[in-house]
Amino acid sequence: MACKSSSDEEEKDFLVCGICMEYYDTDDRTPKILECFHSCCVTCLKLQAVTSLITCPYCRNVTKIKNGVDNMTSNFYIMPKIQKMVAKRKTIEQMLADTKNNFAESIAKRRDVQSKLKMVHNALKLIENTISKMAEDNNEKIAILQSLLEDPFSKQDIEELLASYSKCEADHKYSKEELDTADSLGKSLSDIENFMCCLTLKKKNDGTNYNVKALEKKILAFNNKSPYGPHIGSYHSVLTFILFQMREEKLWEEAAQNGERHQACEVEPTNGKSNKQHAPIKLQSHLFLGDSSDDDWSTTETESSSEQKYNMCYMQFKINNTIQPKVVFRLNFDEAPMMSKRFMDYCKGSTGLSYKSCSVFMNKDGESFTAGRYEDLDIVLDDGGCASSLPNGWCDGKSQRFIADHSTLDEVKGALRMRHRGRSIDGVYVCSEFSVICRDHPNNSQKTTVFGYVHSGIEICQHISRLNLNQNDVVIHSCGVE
Repeated sequence: MACKSSSDEEEKDFLVCGICMEYYDTDDRTPKILECFHSCCVTCLKLQAVTSLITCPYCRNVTKIKNGVDNMTSNFYIMPKIQKMVAKRKTIEQMLADTKNNFAESIAKRRDVQSKLKMVHNALKLIENTISKMAEDNNEKIAILQSLLEDPFSKQDIEELLASYSKCEADHKYSKEELDTADSLGKSLSDIENFMCCLTLKKKNDGTNYNVKALEKKILAFNNKSPYGPHIGSYHSVLTFILFQMREEKLWEEAAQNGERHQACEVEPTNGKSNKQHAPIKLQSHLFLGDSSDDDWSTTETESSSEQKYNMCYMQFKINNTIQPKVVFRLNFDEAPMMSKRFMDYCKGSTGLSYKSCSVFMNKDGESFTAGRYEDLDIVLDDGGCASSLPNGWCDGKSQRFIADHSTLDEVKGALRMRHRGRSIDGVYVCSEFSVICRDHPNNSQKTTVFGYVHSGIEICQHISRLNLNQNDVVIHSCGVE
C-alpha cells in the first residue's frame, strides 16, 4: 500500500504544473518542455515570458523562446495520460450533472406525488366529516327516540288517557314516520351489501383492461375484513360507503345487458351453488361494477390533458451578456390548468407574445425574483384591496389579466407562481408576471398561485435572486417547451 501511494504521488507530480499546482490539460494548461527537460503549463510560462528568456523554476536554467510560448514543444511523454485524465474528468463531471438532474427529477416527481396524496387526504377528510355528521345525527335521533320510548301515561288513569287521545295519536303517527325513515336508511345501507364488485379498469392510451383482483367477485361490505389484510379491508369499506353515497345521489344507472356486454358476475356462496347477481351497475364516473367495453370509456382528450404530454418548459437567462444554462420548469396542469397553459403559451410564443427578451425587474435577496412584465397594468384598488372594473382579456394590446386557479401547491423552494395583480370576488387576479421562489418560507394560506416547480437549474435562480438589479442586467435570452 505504501509503494502504491508513493507511486501515485510521483505520477501526480508529473501531471501537475509545479508553478500553479493545477493539473495539466489539453488547452490552457498544456505542458511545455524547457531546454532542461522540465515542464510547466503554457499559462504559467506566458506569465514568466517577460522577455525571450525563461528561467526554469526548478533548476534555474535559462531557455530561449524562439517562436512564442504556444509554439514550444509539448511534453508528448505525459500527454496520453493527460488526455486520459481529461476524459475521466469529463465523465465524472457528466456523472455529477446526471446525479443532480436525477435528484431534481426525483424531487419534482415526489412533489407531484405529494400533491396527489394531499388531494386524497383532503377527500378522506371530507368523507370523514360526512360520516361523522351522519353518525351524530343518527345518535341524536336515537337519544330523542329513547326519551320518547318511556311511557308518559303509565301513572295516569283511563279518564286522563282518553283526554290525551290527540297527543297519543300524534306521537303514534310520528313513531311510524320515524320507523319508516330508520327502516329506509337501514335498508339502503344493507342493500349496498347485496352488490358484488367486478371492477375493470381500462387504460386510456392503449386500451388495456385490468381486473382489480382484490375486488374480483367481492360482495360489498362495511366491515374491514379482507384476505389481503386489514389495510385492503379498510379501502374496501371506504369504497362501499362511497358507492352508497353515489347511489343516494342517483349517480348509478343500470347497465345494458346484451350478451357479452356487462355479463353478470357470479358469486360462489358457502352452499357451493352458483348465484347470479343483479345486473351490473354503471357509474357516471366511468368506473364499472361489471365488465367494461370500448364504448364505456371516454377517449376524448381535453385541451389540458393533451398539454400534459408537454409539461416541461425552459428558460435561458442572460446576465450582463453572459448566457446561462437552461432552467427547466415542470408545470402542474392537474392543479393549475389555466396558469400552466398561459405560462406555456408565453414560453412558446403561440399567442403572439413571448417571454423572450423580458427583464427580471424585481428580486428579494436570496428569496425570489420576478419577471415576465410586458407593460405596467394600471389597476386601481378600492379600500378593500379589490381591483376596480378592468376588462378581462387583453389590455392595451399587450398585458393580459385573468383569475388565478385555486391552487393548493406549496410555496417551497423552487416553486413557480404567478404574481398577484389585485383581488376580486371571484379570486385573485394574475397576468403574465411570474416569480420563482428560491428558498423555503412559511405560508399559512391554503390557496396559492403556484402552478409548477423548478425541475433543474435552481442554483441559477438563486444567483439571480441575490443580484443587484440596478447594477446587473438580467433578461430572458430564450424560452420554449422542453
